[in-house]
Amino acid sequence: MAGLIEKLSEPKPRAGDTDQRACAEQRASPATHADILGWDIRVPRIPPHVTAVSAAIHGAVATCVVADFAEGSCWWSAKDCLHYRTRPEATVPYRTLYEQYRELSQNTAVRISVHRLNDVQ
Repeated sequence: MAGLIEKLSEPKPRAGDTDQRACAEQRASPATHADILGWDIRVPRIPPHVTAVSAAIHGAVATCVVADFAEGSCWWSAKDCLHYRTRPEATVPYRTLYEQYRELSQNTAVRISVHRLNDVQ
């Protein structure tokens, strides 16, 4: 548990920060979701300058170069995906934690106490 507290206490990178650790954490997030959910996850490989690509698609739709956003996306959006596969050895602990969470959430006294924490400022 101390490791989680330390991790959450670390300063977060600022916007525009090119910190390697921040990049690694962003890549780790879909992998963690795959483990927690027990599903394989596909994330589109977004092209560089995604804002400009999105603006180009909107412009193409507005000027009738393409019929709609779906067609524009076929031309200029991500062509492939990164695949994050569930790791069975990582899924088991999350399943166990979720079962414990469900047990706690069904306990009326615990549920009331947790809701009261929202009022603490």
